[in-house]
Amino acid sequence: MTVDGYGAFVVNNVGPGGLRNTIGTIIPDAIARGPILDSPVDVELFEWDPATHGWRSVWTRPDISSNTMIPGKSIASNVVFVSGYYRTNNSGGEVTGLDWNTGQTVHRTILGTSIYGNGMYAPLEFLPDGDLFFNGILGFIRVQVPSGLVYPAGLPL
Repeated sequence: MTVDGYGAFVVNNVGPGGLRNTIGTIIPDAIARGPILDSPVDVELFEWDPATHGWRSVWTRPDISSNTMIPGKSIASNVVFVSGYYRTNNSGGEVTGLDWNTGQTVHRTILGTSIYGNGMYAPLEFLPDGDLFFNGILGFIRVQVPSGLVYPAGLPL
């Protein structure tokens, strides 16, 4: 989940079939999400209403995957970023940027069909120059925003 003001952006990190109860199956399950097992999908922005003391849905995107990463929001661009995996369109790992107010897709970086972009529940973070930075399962990844160039060059994507 990522929060800004009264907004709370929530992702589904539980894939079809649910979670297993032991650490011996949770880690392999998280690694396999995407390339082998279906990825979880569905993200939603909620807003707290201080007058009614309740939450309301602002928008939802049932087509967006947030595989095993904590989303990050850029205050400067008003974009929330998620890292997911898509087997159906063969793009594989993808960092997707969504407009905070509307949920429209405004950024896509394709990471490919390897497990390199799987961050195992690490957060998406921002560097001082605005680039995205996160731990991939096999090392660090830097995504230039808005160009989408991925570093280090020559990643096994």
